[in-house]
Amino acid sequence: MVGRLSAAQGGVVAFDTANRVDLAQEAYAVTRTGEANAVACKRTAWTVTPLAGGPKDGLLRIGMPFALSCTGADGRTLYLQSQRYTLHNQNYAGSGGSGSLAVVVPALSADTVWKVVVLDPSDLAQLESMNQPVPANTYVSLQHANTCSLLYTATDKFVKNKYNGEYLVSVLTDTSINKGVWGKRIGAAVGAGNHFAFTTASA
Repeated sequence: MVGRLSAAQGGVVAFDTANRVDLAQEAYAVTRTGEANAVACKRTAWTVTPLAGGPKDGLLRIGMPFALSCTGADGRTLYLQSQRYTLHNQNYAGSGGSGSLAVVVPALSADTVWKVVVLDPSDLAQLESMNQPVPANTYVSLQHANTCSLLYTATDKFVKNKYNGEYLVSVLTDTSINKGVWGKRIGAAVGAGNHFAFTTASA
């Protein structure tokens, strides 16, 4: 499936291969556009890439591991990755938790695996939703499979770029590290910042 990742706060998730992130590995910036740039184009087109062959029916399902890939300007396939905070890169997701930067990279790894979770954090809602097809045009959360953190975009982190500036996209830990609850699939809904919808569009 190729489509856009629309944000509840407006705009869509986009990548920018003209903006290489200052990291030891090759990585490029990921941002949330404003409404004016929320158009179907190559930089806003994401492909759901199933892992280990994927389901026979081809449907993306709640809790199923997958990668989000895109095609860079040079034709290479890139993958959405959570890049953890370090003193070197100074990643920050915004207030309310500890965060990691979201980037696109040219190789699959444990850090490029994601899952869809429903917004209701209750145990019952999480269990009942497992293996159900992910509906299009409906807000859900994208959970990083390796850290259980959520893809997140804030309104207070603005990134200057050639598109007249866009908002930072990162990965937010939604519960306090010191007050985590063992066995919880998802601690709490962060808010509109972690609400995204798969919307179909052609690139």
